[in-house]
Amino acid sequence: RAPHAAAVAFVCAPWTAAACAALGTSALQHAPLLGALLLAHRGRLAGASAALAAAALVLPDAVWLVPATASLWRSSAARRRSPPGGARAEPSLGAFAAAFALWLALFAGLARWAAGSWAFADAVHGAWARGDGQRPGVGLWWYLLAQVFPASRAHFVFALHVLPRLCLLPLAARLRRWPLLCAALSFGVVTAFKPHLAMPDVVLALALLGTQLDASLLGHARPSLLAAGAALLVGALACRPLLRGWLGARALNANFAFAASLLLGVAQSEALLALTAAALRRDWAVVSARGATRIQRAWRRRRRKRQ
Repeated sequence: RAPHAAAVAFVCAPWTAAACAALGTSALQHAPLLGALLLAHRGRLAGASAALAAAALVLPDAVWLVPATASLWRSSAARRRSPPGGARAEPSLGAFAAAFALWLALFAGLARWAAGSWAFADAVHGAWARGDGQRPGVGLWWYLLAQVFPASRAHFVFALHVLPRLCLLPLAARLRRWPLLCAALSFGVVTAFKPHLAMPDVVLALALLGTQLDASLLGHARPSLLAAGAALLVGALACRPLLRGWLGARALNANFAFAASLLLGVAQSEALLALTAAALRRDWAVVSARGATRIQRAWRRRRRKRQ
């Protein structure tokens, strides 16, 4: 029931209601993404791939969640299809990728027919690919792009915009035994390195991660999470007054706002890194235990044959 709990927490959060009351679209953009996770958790191939394609049409970062969503669907579908007590026959991830590509092409064609041109694609996906926009915000992205020299811009765009997302595919392959945790971590990475962060993004990331935290994860990541939480609290409390003093009252230097923004970005990255390391450590412990059990059983069988 973890996706359902995350959906309820996201919908009932006051920040989501405030974003909708302010006529913001960030909360509505996450609706098809939540639907994709819920349908993938139920093992629905057509519905999950269609919902994720609809999310990718308005939210380009949803494309990077295809590996985690496909892994979640495969795990749920295998659990539903396998007979009681029998071996689990897991379906192919290629089926989900093909269905997603077909739905995305269909939705893009319908949008092109309705709009009459591809201008919407350039406004949404082209701007995302170029990393446009440097208006004052929070996080590592805006801080570094506001400070970097033009000659080094392409390097930082790749390092902040593409490189963290490229790690989501091997992460999904490694955490295939924990598909819900992989989906939560993947969305957390996408949120932490988003160019312009909105409050519904943070609410959904916290809702997904909150449903996956348990004693084993917190035991390994508690010191780093406490430090990151303290840094997030200080940065969140200081960022808005410093931005207002710089842009509104013109009484403060821009470096104060830059420092608070940098603190927020580093704290987010540290928290996600600690949780990811704890998840990989737990997965390695499970794999090691299973490997040791298999070796022990093989040794016992060989010993019996000799006797």
